[in-house]
Amino acid sequence: MKSGRLGWLLIVLFAAPVALAAHASAKNLPILLPSPQKVVMQEGNFTPPKDGTLALSPKVEDALLRIALDARKELQGEGGVWTLRGVMPGELNAYPVSIAIDPDACKPIEGYVLKITPERLSITAHDVHGV
Repeated sequence: MKSGRLGWLLIVLFAAPVALAAHASAKNLPILLPSPQKVVMQEGNFTPPKDGTLALSPKVEDALLRIALDARKELQGEGGVWTLRGVMPGELNAYPVSIAIDPDACKPIEGYVLKITPERLSITAHDVHGV
């Protein structure tokens, strides 16, 4: 690769996240990657319990399992106990945190819906790349 192209590539790789952060900050929005098409902000905060279950949709691929294990580690923090459980789609809302793969719920490839309420956090993605 020529040094000129490498320079432009580095500028794009480092400038894009900075520009995204500045745009999100100016509009008082969270910084999310990939950037969502729509953000609806509401009042309230979600604070995960110290112990809980992270529910996964039945379509668990190796990549999704690795993501879920990383999420569990973050949720456990200092001394918490979080378990992973595969559940049917209709049961996902019974858990404080859920990750689901549902191509019908999110049409664009790599698309996702992130919902955070005071009671729960859920991520539903078209495929594992949306998580």
